[in-house]
Amino acid sequence: MSEKPQGAATQETDGFPPFPSGDPTDSFLGVEAVALDQKGRVMLPKDLREVLKHPRYGGSRRFYINVAKRGRYAAVFVFPEMEWKRRLAESGNGARLPEQLRERLVTGGEYAELDQAGRLRLTDFQIRSAQLILRGRVAVVGVQDHIEIWDEPRYAICKEEGFAE
Repeated sequence: MSEKPQGAATQETDGFPPFPSGDPTDSFLGVEAVALDQKGRVMLPKDLREVLKHPRYGGSRRFYINVAKRGRYAAVFVFPEMEWKRRLAESGNGARLPEQLRERLVTGGEYAELDQAGRLRLTDFQIRSAQLILRGRVAVVGVQDHIEIWDEPRYAICKEEGFAE
């Protein structure tokens, strides 16, 4: 299960390249189904881990993780630490985000780090909120500047429905 989205370039901000830039080394792209193990760990696909080496992300293995709805279902949103801090700075620490978006993305998130094997540990709250199943399959989705982790069947439904509310 692997897809590579296409899209037009967006306006450059704060010296960062636009997304998508056409350079696959600076954007998280594609979809891959992986296992969510019994301990709540998800192996990030190698191509997504390679993107972290780009200067845009500073080689960091730290992420800001939160759960938010997209369409009818919730997913785990995973932002590289540098990208999350850039977004916060642009939004006045979240103050300039629309209230609903601020509530969805800023409230209740936390930082986590990839382990040496390239796995990201999700909390029990994140797993329950996104309705993920331990020892089940999840879709790890590259969305240009962040990663989303979905219950695999729900991702297929949302994609088919165009992520409509």
